[in-house]
Amino acid sequence: MSHLRKYYWWAGAVVTAVVALATAAVLPFPEPVSEMVGEPPGGRSGAPEVVQPVALDVARKPDHDDNGLADLPPSLRGTTVDGQLRADENGRLVIDQDVRRVFDYFLSAVGEESPDQVLARIRAYAASQLPGPAAAEVLQLLLRYLDWQAAAGELAEMSAAGKSALDPDHLRERLDRMQALQKQHLGPEAADAFFADENRYSEYTIRRLALQEDESLSAESRERTLGQLDSQLPEGLRHSTRQLKQYQRLREITENLQSSGASAGELYQARAEAYGDDAASRLQALDQQRAQWQSRMSVWLRARDALVSQPGLDAESLDRQLRQQRSQYFDSSELARAAAYERMSDSERER
Repeated sequence: MSHLRKYYWWAGAVVTAVVALATAAVLPFPEPVSEMVGEPPGGRSGAPEVVQPVALDVARKPDHDDNGLADLPPSLRGTTVDGQLRADENGRLVIDQDVRRVFDYFLSAVGEESPDQVLARIRAYAASQLPGPAAAEVLQLLLRYLDWQAAAGELAEMSAAGKSALDPDHLRERLDRMQALQKQHLGPEAADAFFADENRYSEYTIRRLALQEDESLSAESRERTLGQLDSQLPEGLRHSTRQLKQYQRLREITENLQSSGASAGELYQARAEAYGDDAASRLQALDQQRAQWQSRMSVWLRARDALVSQPGLDAESLDRQLRQQRSQYFDSSELARAAAYERMSDSERER
């Protein structure tokens, strides 16, 4: 099979691999808004990581009798499996978005565990949740999902070149190609179950960008058409869109005040006037948490750079020491986030 990639999406659960990269500046995931109103944040996050090819014998029974949840890696400890595997009355797998969520839950630990270990966990978990035929379907679908991730990663890399990342025609072409890859690797049923919401939102985003760039429209006509476009979204996506717009407004307020040298008190007052004292208090707490996190990451990145620059370390020894030292700076619930931040920092340095 093709190589295995680990994908996390900071942008949340409703943007495809191609469009997410291009539209992040336009419609970012509203993490601060979610935390502000007390709703749970988005799914697992991070960045793609390529590992070596791995074969999976879907007919082989699990190596152990547990349910795949024993001795979980640090980032998964204290968590529950995201999603549920179900069989229908005929013992066949019910293919829905929960299946993908289960895959992503376990695959997020690649890097903390080897691909073989992660895939063995999924095999054991499927066997513990489903009758034999349905469990076998899970593993076959997993192989197709990994093939899709590899192909999607290659397409995302290609999309970085060429036209402007926010060009609607460019995004339309990439979305069409992404949807074709979904159907090619997963089949129409699984592709729709896994990606229908993301594709619908990506379609909405592209149409919205096109309307914003259409100079033939008056401001009044543009706002009216955008309102009609918003009304066509399902309620769940309309709610997400409202959060995104709220976050955009919050970000604008914050950036404008910070650039003008406003104090923390002035920033609090502006937020309170716009969204109330409770929201302003939560956002102030988030500011403090982010500042503390950034400070800790800066210290760790300097320590990591010093370790990487040491001569005579082979790749295996370096990886082992990085894991050991990283765990001294961050607790188990923070390791995945820290590793993702490292990759983003490395990516920015390479630009």
